[in-house]
Amino acid sequence: MEEDLVDLWSQLLLPLRRRVWYAFTPSDAFKCNLQSAISLNQFQYETILQASGILCKKGDNYTFSNSQLDYLQGVLRGRFLDIYINRSKIERNGKRLFFIAVDKPHQNPSAQAKDEPNIRPNRRGNHGLDAERILLLDRLCADRAAAEEPAEEPELIVEEEETQEQQDEQLVLPPVQQQQLLEQQQLLEQQEQQREVNDQRIFDREQQARQIFELRHQQEQEDFESSLAQQARDERHAYEML
Repeated sequence: MEEDLVDLWSQLLLPLRRRVWYAFTPSDAFKCNLQSAISLNQFQYETILQASGILCKKGDNYTFSNSQLDYLQGVLRGRFLDIYINRSKIERNGKRLFFIAVDKPHQNPSAQAKDEPNIRPNRRGNHGLDAERILLLDRLCADRAAAEEPAEEPELIVEEEETQEQQDEQLVLPPVQQQQLLEQQQLLEQQEQQREVNDQRIFDREQQARQIFELRHQQEQEDFESSLAQQARDERHAYEML
């Protein structure tokens, strides 16, 4: 990832609300999404993701690059912008989504999704970029628009989709393979549920440890203040005895 793109991401992420997960991909199941939070339209947002290598093309589909997200996380932490990346499933039968946060949130994305009615995403009137980064964004969008080929005719797309559906209907697995596939899917769901339970358990333990530390620190502070007060009383008593 080039240095100017790292600077671009740094300026986009810096104003985000701290300790809140934002989904890279907008979803009805998760209200806080990164595109809205950084005030970019869809073309600008996708252009930055593609130019950064975070969104890369594999065949006819686009996928997120773990390596580029890890790189961005590392280089921004070197600039004192502590970001966190998470991949979780919000809906039981949904896909796993990528999330980003500035500073470590107190809960995982699944737990945040339940509390989201009380969370107000950071919506600004502009994307917070300086003049140099605005020019960079405009240039990236112009280069992408010039490089992309015209879209295919809608009729051809419909015909291709219908042909694919007809092909899918012909691919019927034998009952034994269908049962095996169903068992594999159920096993994957169980593993995913167990992973979420483990994540929540770790989070609860961290919260408990933090509370114990705060209580211990508070008690030490109270003991120290009590000691100072007792010392002051002893000194006043000694002075009165003179």
